[in-house]
Amino acid sequence: MGSRFDAYFFFMLLLSVAAAVLPVRHIMFEYRLADVAERLIDHDNIDVHCQSYFDNLYNLGWAGFVTRGSAKITLDVRTCNDLREYLDHPAQANPYELYSVHVLTHETMHVAKIYNEIKADCSAFQRNHRTAKLLGVPEGIANTNAIMIHRYRSPRSSYYSA
Repeated sequence: MGSRFDAYFFFMLLLSVAAAVLPVRHIMFEYRLADVAERLIDHDNIDVHCQSYFDNLYNLGWAGFVTRGSAKITLDVRTCNDLREYLDHPAQANPYELYSVHVLTHETMHVAKIYNEIKADCSAFQRNHRTAKLLGVPEGIANTNAIMIHRYRSPRSSYYSA
């Protein structure tokens, strides 16, 4: 027979592990996105931060941003959630999930010192398929998704004229 202390200790240990699951998943996801960005532009020490809902209070509506000259990509909470959803079912991705891949690629172009928004967007369109493949999406689906991102994004972008 165990003592009350044994049961309490086991319960607290179980509660601690359960409480650590979500933060660890979040950190591992950020590391995965950082690895993709690093491999996309052959750059070391890129940091990707997915904002929380609290962080998002100070976001000015941007899906993502990079401070000029830094290697830290900050993504909106919705962008990160859409990226997670995209990875769950890339073949059935909706426009928001496809756009989240484009945001990651676009912000990575800023880390590569392409600060002009139009050039960064154009460079991102050319690399969206590679970003998807680096995220683990099969090549055929990644290529199809890259075409869909372009079809969805280009007509709606303020960067392009008719």
